[in-house]
Amino acid sequence: MKLVFSELYGINNTISSKKSLRGNCIPIIEIYYTDEEIEKLPDLNPEYIDDIEDCDLNIAYLNFSYGLFSSLSDNTKAKIDNMLKFCCKTYLTNYICKDYWKAFLLTSNIEINPIKKTINSNISPFDKSTARYKGKNGILPSFHKDERQRKVQNYYSSTNNDFDKKIYILQNDLYNDLLKNFIKENIKDKNEDLKPQYKINFPENNFISVVNIMRNGYLNGAVSINYEFEFKNEIELIYSFLDCIFTSEYKFYIKKCKKCENFFIALKTNKRHCLNCEKIEIKSRKLKFERKNIIKLERKINSLFNAPNVSAIERSKYFLDKKENKALFQNDEQSLKNWFLSHYKTEEARKRNDYKI
Repeated sequence: MKLVFSELYGINNTISSKKSLRGNCIPIIEIYYTDEEIEKLPDLNPEYIDDIEDCDLNIAYLNFSYGLFSSLSDNTKAKIDNMLKFCCKTYLTNYICKDYWKAFLLTSNIEINPIKKTINSNISPFDKSTARYKGKNGILPSFHKDERQRKVQNYYSSTNNDFDKKIYILQNDLYNDLLKNFIKENIKDKNEDLKPQYKINFPENNFISVVNIMRNGYLNGAVSINYEFEFKNEIELIYSFLDCIFTSEYKFYIKKCKKCENFFIALKTNKRHCLNCEKIEIKSRKLKFERKNIIKLERKINSLFNAPNVSAIERSKYFLDKKENKALFQNDEQSLKNWFLSHYKTEEARKRNDYKI
């Protein structure tokens, strides 16, 4: 069984200024396994499974933020929970990050499986007329390995090649092209990191199984950084995966969702919910926002009964009735609105404070 964690770098079609992001970095997780190995895997909940033809090999595509964590057993989740408590006790934080991961490794003596790192770049742009994929803004640029790149790659990959005194010249040309097309418009600064120019973007679930073609230069893909390792059981899987993401140039955070209590990967420390629960919270906040008109109306009626000329008995009766009617019309905003409006003495006042639902 093998897990592959990839960071796929895609270039934007247009750059409006030097400070603009050149594109996105899309992280994805793939797990490769045979039919016989499926029982050794966690209870995977992949967004998509690809069965490779003429082979019993399968590829499970997982949501990067929560897909792997949601598949783990309770025992493994408990171990991650102890990591989180360790960080809380040691650093007074509610997350795990690459800095704290080092401290955990120094005190746990766990074994990390060997991780293979590969960098695949497609530096030369295809002519737009030959590009296969189109996006909202027109044809998406595609990139490929030209003859220069294949020659340099072959030279450094083989141990039997004769010395080539001109190889460094080709490599210098390739690097200048890489700077121009991929890293920076202004190539004077050759030490620019990728992180400030490429914003991390979690792919939508229905796009996860497609985005890996960026490795081959399509969908704006120019460079991919891949981390892969083999594993025999769930605990090897999670330890090595954490070591992979904490090797990244980007800073990922492992957090525990306040709502469902599942672990997830976040890009900021102030995230309180996983992506699934965040959608629910956004809908809830939107509903409250849409109901703000009735809150305004309620406050206006409250002010009428809090006026000095209203008796204590009348005021007390109103707030008691209000409590009962809010419970009665909890899911019927129109009826609750009508009840509040009925407290205005004139039709003019009712129309002035009326609103559409």
